[in-house]
Amino acid sequence: MKRKHISSGFKVPESYFSDLEDRVLTQLETQSLPKTSGFKTPDGYFGRMEEEVFTKAFQKEKQTKVISLFTRNHLYYAAGIAACIVLIVSIFKNDPGTSVETINLAAIETYIEAGNADIDSYDVVALLTDEEFENLLIDTQLVSEESLQTYLMENIDDMSLLIE
Repeated sequence: MKRKHISSGFKVPESYFSDLEDRVLTQLETQSLPKTSGFKTPDGYFGRMEEEVFTKAFQKEKQTKVISLFTRNHLYYAAGIAACIVLIVSIFKNDPGTSVETINLAAIETYIEAGNADIDSYDVVALLTDEEFENLLIDTQLVSEESLQTYLMENIDDMSLLIE
């Protein structure tokens, strides 16, 4: 294959770059550069500059307003997000170690006997099945008939029976 010769169409005259430096230097010599820069400093500027620098350096700093990065709104947002994460983790955490079967029965009995649970005999009967209820042994001889009659005679108000 032949190589294609691509040309841009622009040509540079011969020895253009060889005498470029000479041409630039001669042009600089022909132009007159100004002798002064055109900028002036006030009289005595550098004499009192040292004093001004020291007075500005040792001045008391002005109280600047500090803008906190953590505003109350950001704190509330972060607390809300943290609470949501804790709630989600606690809901979906499946801990088989804590169940009703693992609680000590003696601890439950002491809790109920201490009066912390408001359980009636009707609540207990509602939890029993018919078979369990029939199997309960009710001791009718806990209280004698004589003591029961004396109790009723001493504590019953006759007027309450008449009203009923």
